[in-house]
Amino acid sequence: LTGECDLESSLNGDYRDPLEKVTAGLSRVPGDLEVRCAGIGIQSRILMAEGEADEGIRLMNSLMEDLPLNAPVRLRENLRVHRMTLQLMKGETREPLNWLEMEAPDETRDLIVLDRYKQLLKLRLYIITAQWEKTRLLTIKFANYCNQYNRPYMRIKLHLLQAIIDRRTGTGSWKQEMETAVSMARRFSLVRVIADEGIGVLDMLREMELPDAPWEKSVLRLTRLHAANYPTYMRSAVSRPAFTGREQEVYALLVAGYKNAQIASILALSERTVKHYATKVYQKLGVRTRAEAISRAAELGDVSR
Repeated sequence: LTGECDLESSLNGDYRDPLEKVTAGLSRVPGDLEVRCAGIGIQSRILMAEGEADEGIRLMNSLMEDLPLNAPVRLRENLRVHRMTLQLMKGETREPLNWLEMEAPDETRDLIVLDRYKQLLKLRLYIITAQWEKTRLLTIKFANYCNQYNRPYMRIKLHLLQAIIDRRTGTGSWKQEMETAVSMARRFSLVRVIADEGIGVLDMLREMELPDAPWEKSVLRLTRLHAANYPTYMRSAVSRPAFTGREQEVYALLVAGYKNAQIASILALSERTVKHYATKVYQKLGVRTRAEAISRAAELGDVSR
């Protein structure tokens, strides 16, 4: 199908021509199920890019309902993954998170090429649920996949998601990851690969101070538009822990940057007692270190970066 390249590279955000090309391509092979699924998938992406999330998801629902009974299982699964990715972009997390818990493939095994979109969705879900150790394992497997099969588009996505991870955890170099992603996207004249990450990367793009050039201006404008259309995309799904009164006091001082000895002095406690409460705080936050606790606090809106 033609049209997808035009969707990816459009600088002005006018997707009428890509849509016409996809529609024409579908009309030429009306009986080809895989082509139909691919074409409607592109149409749903165009609708999302235009801010029509509900229409894009409705289009995917209609396609899935009309699939013949003998449609391949993997095709059904991949269509569902695409729909859940659109739902996630809109900020709807119930079905994707349930899928993560009950059906998602095991990331500890070798990455199966045909499952790459499932694993990409899984990586996004690990980010919004702040499961950082699992994101580390999965990004390593994706990097190996990209290198082995020479997948520049997927590599750009990986750099963008790694930048989000680095930004949220305060580890690594988000700027280096973003610079690599932007450089690669520019080389291939791709815009939507970045713009589709919207609110997840917008602040980082702004801080990079991109050149005042047509491609860069387009990327920033379309990313800003996507962020405005989908402001809850990639928002943390981590629930606020139920701290006791004393745990809340220790938590507030800990994430404010105070050391155990200082906290002990302020609260008139022994350092041993402070350490006990800090351990309880870490457990409830689901973290292991002070740096991770501060990062989680930032996600919860309890501290600014």
